[in-house]
Amino acid sequence: MQLLAIETSSDACSVALYQNGAILAREAIIPQQHSQQLLPMVTVLLAEAESSLTACDAIAFGRGPGSFTGVRMAAGVAQGLAFGLDIPVIPVSTLAAIAWAARTSNPEGYLLATLDARMQQLYWAVYQVSAVTGVQEVQGEHLHSYYELVKFLTASDFKPLVICGPGWSAYAHQEETRWHCATQALPSACSIAELAALNWHARLNPADALPSYVRDNVAVVPTKKMA
Repeated sequence: MQLLAIETSSDACSVALYQNGAILAREAIIPQQHSQQLLPMVTVLLAEAESSLTACDAIAFGRGPGSFTGVRMAAGVAQGLAFGLDIPVIPVSTLAAIAWAARTSNPEGYLLATLDARMQQLYWAVYQVSAVTGVQEVQGEHLHSYYELVKFLTASDFKPLVICGPGWSAYAHQEETRWHCATQALPSACSIAELAALNWHARLNPADALPSYVRDNVAVVPTKKMA
């Protein structure tokens, strides 16, 4: 199996090539330069791997949430490449990718993945590590303020819990020490590729792959853990 993965939901732009379990990747922190650098990065990556787009079985991409422009770009490029190659796409949640990157910090407990949504808000979701799917979503993607999220976590029974991703550190106060944090975990093409390989059944026709913005679907903060 060979997968090309694309992730552009944050200031980081990354691409990864998954080849039968082995991964080769390139990543750069290039705010507002993704559109100029993404395809050249893909070209360099494929050359390093001595491979080509025609050898790919699918294109995986970070479907969001995250930067609106970045999420649209990842979906658009993935769709364009997949249409041209006549292969499927595999959308992967950027929050799931964060949880996967932080999986070793709490393999038996819960992982709260966060991204800064700007406007004093965070994108977040809760996962557990899964031997089958990589991570299993136990609380879907939401958009709330830091204080709303703290209120929810205080009332929830997600224990033990590790908070991961850059969203939390963007708003958390120094005195907020009730939960262990692994905020260095970021969405990356490597995580997108690994989760896509584990969820090969989730492949879609390119026309059916849409970005997930979340901000357009703000839910009420739940009062207890959902099954």
